[in-house]
Amino acid sequence: MFTDIHYIFFASDDVNVTWFYKFADNKIIMPFSVEDKHTIKVLRASHQYGAVQLMKMFPNKRWTLGGLKTLIKKIGRCGIVERCCGSGRPRSARCDDNIDDVGDLVLSQESAPQTHSSQRQIARHVGISI
Repeated sequence: MFTDIHYIFFASDDVNVTWFYKFADNKIIMPFSVEDKHTIKVLRASHQYGAVQLMKMFPNKRWTLGGLKTLIKKIGRCGIVERCCGSGRPRSARCDDNIDDVGDLVLSQESAPQTHSSQRQIARHVGISI
């Protein structure tokens, strides 16, 4: 019924790529390397190859069909193989104004004993997310 999934972490300094190997049912599911992503992008743009045809062209890569479909969809949406601009959580907490505001709020607690503000209260007052 349920399969054991094991993860192995591997860091390579020569290509500056961090790999996560996922084992499920004794089958290695490998992530896409940078070269693989660019190859898929070029073949998709020049020949309009789909996920199934790419899996048939590269049987030794051990890609998953869902992973290829997701990558092709991302290439079609953004046009690039790197992370899309604006993806991920916005990083507004580390600007100079917010650092100064948090520092002022923390230092103002030292002069008034028995007044404690939690991190969440300070973040809410300054307008940042933690």
